[in-house]
Amino acid sequence: MTRRLTILAALALCLLCVPATASAQFDLENLEVTFEDKDGNPVSEAGSHPFQMATNLNVTTTTSPEGEVPAGELRNLTVEQMRGFIGNQTAVPKCTAAEFNTRSEGYPACPDESAVGYVAAEAEFEVIK
Repeated sequence: MTRRLTILAALALCLLCVPATASAQFDLENLEVTFEDKDGNPVSEAGSHPFQMATNLNVTTTTSPEGEVPAGELRNLTVEQMRGFIGNQTAVPKCTAAEFNTRSEGYPACPDESAVGYVAAEAEFEVIK
């Protein structure tokens, strides 16, 4: 079952890899979707309950006088979850509106146990002097 979900997730995300006609050289590369346990190990056993689904992708780059830069612009990226991929809404405690609106070190003061996911965006650029 998990293998089927992984394949469906990869196929769904591959549909996003079609570059826009205005920027033909821009593309997504190294697309990877994995299901993992709490330690980050791959989960592929049928009937298992993965801790997380991780999706990684890179954009194509080109070299310019300023260094390595994206080959185009990424705009309006829409990722849809595959049909049938559901979670239990009562599996984790809820973050109240008061907790969400209270900031702690710049983040909502929700309990860690209430997190159901996160997004980490990373950009690296080499500057040539």
